[in-house]
Amino acid sequence: MISEAEWEVMRVIWANNGVTSKEVFEILNKKKEWKNTTVKTLLSRLVKKEVLEVRKKQNKYIYFAKFSEEEYDLQAIDNIFNKICNLKKANILVKLISKTKLTKEDQKMLIKCLHEHEIEANIECNCTHGQCQNACVKESMNND
Repeated sequence: MISEAEWEVMRVIWANNGVTSKEVFEILNKKKEWKNTTVKTLLSRLVKKEVLEVRKKQNKYIYFAKFSEEEYDLQAIDNIFNKICNLKKANILVKLISKTKLTKEDQKMLIKCLHEHEIEANIECNCTHGQCQNACVKESMNND
């Protein structure tokens, strides 16, 4: 996982893949009051976390993302969703959608996705006894 500050740096990298630390600093300097050394430290951390790769070109270091923004977003969301009860995921999605401004095209895309996934109706709780308040887990706990 990457920190909020590292996320700011990654957004610059994703938007301008193949940039120097100076370029990252100049872009973020409009938004953050960070020193150039802070940006270099964050870039170094991201290289250590294997999110960025660095290549030397002449006397400059150029930073490249190892993953697209979408790939990283999906991985982060998967990490969170894998920890949530299967029976609670839809409720969380509904809350996320209601908090999100969506274009008409976004809405159409979501509706199409829901129609395509109508087939899967039997979702079971994936929690261990004592981890969930869903009826299926309570019932099986009472039967033990």
